[in-house]
Amino acid sequence: SFIYCLTETRLHTFIKTGSPIDWEFRLAELGREDGEKMNRMFGEFNSLPTVGVSAAGGIAYAYKGPVIDLMGLNNVEMAHANKNKVGVKNHTAFEEQVFYKQAPDIFHGYFKISKFIKDAVDTSLLENNMDMTKTFAGQIYKAIFYEDQFRQRYLPVIIHNAKAGLMLKTYCKKDFIDKIEAHGLKVTYLNRNGVPYEATASQTI
Repeated sequence: SFIYCLTETRLHTFIKTGSPIDWEFRLAELGREDGEKMNRMFGEFNSLPTVGVSAAGGIAYAYKGPVIDLMGLNNVEMAHANKNKVGVKNHTAFEEQVFYKQAPDIFHGYFKISKFIKDAVDTSLLENNMDMTKTFAGQIYKAIFYEDQFRQRYLPVIIHNAKAGLMLKTYCKKDFIDKIEAHGLKVTYLNRNGVPYEATASQTI
């Protein structure tokens, strides 16, 4: 007992600092919260939009629509697309061409690039404020935010559902934006590098 009390055991560490996997439980909890909000946000749609995410467990548990795991754990095509995986440990499976093929309606990939917000004045974009090639999100998604193809296909927007009391700042596939507006939801287009996007009938590709 004397030696046990003097030794830095795992039990002591757990009591002092908490479990080293606490964040994993919190991440799943946040995913479930976002999944429930997605259900409410798009609850009146005939079919719920596909949502691409980096951590699929929590959101896939709660969300009633299709979830695309962009990190490949629950996405065989993404996981096997490239055998030579380089990048952030445990986050190297993302491949741009598979992403464009699977083309989720909403790119809810990471909380710093897509999140539910409380105030519509929150219009900042991470891609405008810093070099995303050096951020975690930029590295796991291989700087896709600066690619011409991504910028042509996906737009940064805020989706407003007044009835549900929700606002989602995210990236949406262009043709899905038409469906959003057709269901009476408001869409605010966010500026990229200070350049406003003018929504026109020719925006869909």
